[in-house]
Amino acid sequence: MISLLKKYWQAFRLNEVILMSGFFIIGGFFAITEFNKEVAYKLIGLIILSITIVLSVYSFNAAAGKSQDANNLRLKNLWNLSKSTFLIFAALFFAFSIIISIYLNIISSILTVIIIFLWILYSHPVIGLKQKAIYGTLIHFIGQILHFLMAWLIFQNFNWDAVLIAIYFSIAFSSGHLLHEIIDYDADKNSGFRTSPVVFGIKRTSIVLLIILIINVFLISYLYAIETISLIAWICFFSASFLHLLLLLLNIRNVKTKALLIRNIYRCLYFASGIIYLALKLL
Repeated sequence: MISLLKKYWQAFRLNEVILMSGFFIIGGFFAITEFNKEVAYKLIGLIILSITIVLSVYSFNAAAGKSQDANNLRLKNLWNLSKSTFLIFAALFFAFSIIISIYLNIISSILTVIIIFLWILYSHPVIGLKQKAIYGTLIHFIGQILHFLMAWLIFQNFNWDAVLIAIYFSIAFSSGHLLHEIIDYDADKNSGFRTSPVVFGIKRTSIVLLIILIINVFLISYLYAIETISLIAWICFFSASFLHLLLLLLNIRNVKTKALLIRNIYRCLYFASGIIYLALKLL
């Protein structure tokens, strides 16, 4: 029984799912202005929605890349389940996500459908935007803006401050994708993928990654300066951004060998920052 649970836990990459769901939830954290029973129910619903969306995306990605990712040892746990199994779970998680989002907010449900469509374009074995330079990063950038707004609208009406804050998280999310492509450089090259590191080289991609992280450090400070975010938000996420930048700077000369470690650390940094921010905001 334990081995079976471990098999499914690894196949669905639940450790990653839990961390990555933070990028879907964070818009809700910023939108919450008071905490009561109704907000608590909505927050629980948002957490479940975020996890099911990430699970659906990961499941479809696993099914779509079953043959193409055969050279990628990082994804060896995906080999434990068949393509059809992943597709069934993807469909179930898709449906569950849409049902939950309709209950939470009708506009958020529309964004959920668009988000799922974008990630299908990213992972689709024929369209395969994840296989192309720049396009995969653009999907992450646009997708994260939609993720943020999807969560925000569950608690508040739309406003342009939400978009500005979303751009900060979109840059962080996109930078993670570029690093992800560096991690998979050898496997992607062997599979014939034309990702940014394969097309432009790891060195140039690393320089671009460094530049956008510097931009994000300044952006989060600008958002505080124009009073779009609070001091608490600035402290939490400036710290994450700065440490993310510092981590890359310290390992820029051997980024290919250190990329997986950097990725694991930066995901934990942003996840912890989000949890600390919500806790301090509600105190």
